[in-house]
Amino acid sequence: MKKTARVLFVDDDPDLLAAMKLGLRKSPFEIFTASSADEAAALLRVEPIDVVVSDERMPEVAGSRFLGFVRRNFPNTVRIALTGQASLEAVKRAVNEGGISRLLMKPCSAAEVAAAIDECLVERRQAVNAILRPRVDGP
Repeated sequence: MKKTARVLFVDDDPDLLAAMKLGLRKSPFEIFTASSADEAAALLRVEPIDVVVSDERMPEVAGSRFLGFVRRNFPNTVRIALTGQASLEAVKRAVNEGGISRLLMKPCSAAEVAAAIDECLVERRQAVNAILRPRVDGP
């Protein structure tokens, strides 16, 4: 199967990373994992990644802050937040700082994550096509 997108999961929970990698093994995505924001940032610098799915609550840095880094340095990368405890403040930070396309609540299945990734990639393609499509003024 041809892989259509490169997806990076960032979470300090090794069980979640393993579950996503296993659950998405038959998907059209090439899966990368990182157990910290620092590890993910290092990977982003050397691998072209289409989508980052990041946990919000990590020990060294909040996911929204890491997604803000992704937004500033890799603006064409789709950003999705994943959290088990969504406070209004955390959601506002993820939207405003991280510029997320989706917020997923844990626990969620690999199928739910795959559907969200697919939707985001379709939206990104549509946005790019709208920018590239020549404008035609009316009569």
